[in-house]
Order: sequence, then structure tokens, then C-alpha cells
Amino acid sequence: MKDNILGKSVVASLIDYFMIFILFLIISSVYLLFSNVLKFKIDHIEIIIIAILWFTFLVIPEFKFGKTLGKKIIGIKLISTENNKLLFRQVLIRRVFDIIDIFALGLVSIIMLSNNNQRFGDKFAKVFVVDKNFEFNAI
Repeated sequence: MKDNILGKSVVASLIDYFMIFILFLIISSVYLLFSNVLKFKIDHIEIIIIAILWFTFLVIPEFKFGKTLGKKIIGIKLISTENNKLLFRQVLIRRVFDIIDIFALGLVSIIMLSNNNQRFGDKFAKVFVVDKNFEFNAI
């Protein structure tokens, strides 16, 4: 299970968040263009856009397919330690912890990974990131 999953996870996250950033820039630019032309304003639009993109490109794909676009490109997937199928709450917990794992702790989070390459969010959600060919019954 340790087939450089940490490095692959970091690259997959970079791909995912870069994609969200680019889409945010595009959507924000379109909003600014139309809001200036049509003279309307939505308060806190940036937070709304980020939340929709985060949910659409991270939470939903991990729940439905066990992987985001970044994970698919890199060749890894998410599995539950409790069930054969990921539960929505597991994915949501894992992704809410992105704020702590990635942005607040950064390197500290990476250093404090468990023996199974689980970050804090993975531990609380009871999930593992594994190679795409990994079979659940091999745990």
C-alpha cells in the first residue's frame, strides 16, 4: 500500500486544486464582465463559486467514483476502511479536513502521516488512498 502513494496524492491534489483555481478565475471573470454590463452584484460570490467548485470537483467524484480527476490522471483511488463502498460522510469529512491537512499544517501534516500514509482527514474519515489496481480484500 506504500507504492509512493504520498507523492502521488500530493500531485493529484495539486492537479485538482489547480483545476479549481483555473475554473474559479474563468467563472469570476465572466461574473465580473456580466455584473458590470448588467449592473448587478452578488455578495460573497467568491465563496459561493469556490464552494460549488470544491463540492463539484472533489466531493462528488470521490463519493461516486472513489477518485477525482487528479487521482484518475495519477492512477490512485480512495477506499473505505469500513465498507466496500465509500460513504458520503467519509468523503465529506476527508474533504473538510483539507483545510487543516493542506493549508493549515502543510508539511507538519505530511510528516505526521501514519504508517499507512493517512493524513489527518483520512484517519477521521476512515479511508485510504491506494493504487488504482488495489483490491479491498488485500488489506
